[in-house]
Amino acid sequence: MPRTGHALNPLYNVWIGAKQRCYYPGHKDYRNYGGKGVRMHAPWLDARTFMAEVEAEIGPRPAGCSLDRIDGTKHYEPGNIRWSTPTEQAHNRPNTSWLTVDGERLTLYNAFYRLGLSHAQAASAYDSLRRNGKSLNHVLSRYGVDLCRVSDLYLAPKRVSRGRDESKPRKRKSRIDVIT
Repeated sequence: MPRTGHALNPLYNVWIGAKQRCYYPGHKDYRNYGGKGVRMHAPWLDARTFMAEVEAEIGPRPAGCSLDRIDGTKHYEPGNIRWSTPTEQAHNRPNTSWLTVDGERLTLYNAFYRLGLSHAQAASAYDSLRRNGKSLNHVLSRYGVDLCRVSDLYLAPKRVSRGRDESKPRKRKSRIDVIT
């Protein structure tokens, strides 16, 4: 069956997806949207209004981008939406830790790289902050970082377990278990 009318608009599927995430409990992502109280701006429940107002506010959808809420604690509403790449969306999550370096807000790992730490050093620094409770000054001074370059550390809350006892180690399947 050929698509007709507003279903031809590239924003139509964006509208369907946002609406289902907010209002359809059977949607795979409902618990992260509607389940947390995220709603759509009331006039945007109409597809034509949504498509016209979103395109007027943030322009047509660029290739490889999807609709993102700027502030994840707010609704799909005017002033709180943008087109984002998957990487940008991954950084816009409540479990992302941030550090300001030279006045620019970066994810914690990107900040460590900007400060000249290697991948292994960045992983070690993160562990020292998160698991060992060391201060940012203590961790960065270990690597000779100029502390005047950094400010505003935000360590995201630790992930909440969903039904698994985090105090017990995960059972890993051995190669033999997988083969048999």
